[in-house]
Amino acid sequence: LKRLVAAHGVKNWAQIATELHMRNGKQCRERWRNHLRPELNKGDWTQDEDVTIWSRVQQLGTKWAQISELYMPLRTDNDIKNRWNSIIRK
Repeated sequence: LKRLVAAHGVKNWAQIATELHMRNGKQCRERWRNHLRPELNKGDWTQDEDVTIWSRVQQLGTKWAQISELYMPLRTDNDIKNRWNSIIRK
């Protein structure tokens, strides 16, 4: 998948899926967005990130995709949701 994204870019998921054979475009896109993007931060959470999650949940509610896209693009929406549920909400 990484090789195909390098060849075709992050917008041509139908072509990537055609060459990958076993997955559709949406599956390829989601795998890239949530697991393989090199810029994703999978490290420890910072206090600043916790504060950002807290303040954005107060503002937007639990719209994890929106929080990720607008305020924390290096973390996935699922990672933010899990952080909220496991640490912050308690």
